[in-house]
Amino acid sequence: MSARRPLTRLAAAALLVGLAGAGQPLAHVRGDEPADPWAGLPAILARIQAPTFPDRDFVITKFGARADGTTDASAALRSAIAACHKAGGGRVVVPAGDFATGPVTLLGNVNLHLEKGATLRFSNDPRRYLPVVLTRWEGLDVNNWSPFPHQRARPPICPWRMPKLWRPWSKLWGSATSVWSRRSLPSPRTV
Repeated sequence: MSARRPLTRLAAAALLVGLAGAGQPLAHVRGDEPADPWAGLPAILARIQAPTFPDRDFVITKFGARADGTTDASAALRSAIAACHKAGGGRVVVPAGDFATGPVTLLGNVNLHLEKGATLRFSNDPRRYLPVVLTRWEGLDVNNWSPFPHQRARPPICPWRMPKLWRPWSKLWGSATSVWSRRSLPSPRTV
């Protein structure tokens, strides 16, 4: 019991020190922060520059995609993205209609654009999202299943106009984790 007393005293001292500093903003402790953190907003916004892309369109129907909701448009999307990237960038356009696909991997300088009325219907087969890719899971970098849209190259950033993406797992089976467990696939946290 005597071994617990120093630990109890240490915990009580830490609590008192913490309470003594409560209510003091961090700026007062560090002394280098402005009184109003929002005062730095204009400087932050001035540093943000919208990415630009060449004025070239690569329409996926010209690469063989069919807007019937059942024919797999994955190869057409990959071909359009590769052609756009090889040409130095531009816009890959998904016209109005339903397009069935697996994961979409974007390359640098490619702007994926879904027109009004366009839907990408992602496959409900988890095996389509293998092999694993470097992605984020609950804020951590992990090797995991490919997200529905995935970007391989960081610069430049690829902005999207995504009016409608269809997420099959949440609609068909509840959550992706339940799909993986029912299909005897490893949990995404263990991939």
